[in-house]
Amino acid sequence: MLFELRFMSKFFDVLKGLEGKSVLIRLRNGLEARGKAVMIDPPTMNVLLNDADLKNADGSDSEHFGVLIIRGDQVSLLAPLS
Repeated sequence: MLFELRFMSKFFDVLKGLEGKSVLIRLRNGLEARGKAVMIDPPTMNVLLNDADLKNADGSDSEHFGVLIIRGDQVSLLAPLS
């Protein structure tokens, strides 16, 4: 149990470390969102992005949003962008 708590604490720290950075989020429905992570709620994985672009994985049908909120249950990948 203690190992599990330490692991979750480190996982939450990694997620909080992505705040303020540009991230890529792949959604369960195949869409990809890119933008600056303003807030990430570690327990739910809900993400608030600023200056976000949402597009199909193949790059077609791109749309720009000033603010985009993504529910954590729709996230299949969350990665920092260089």
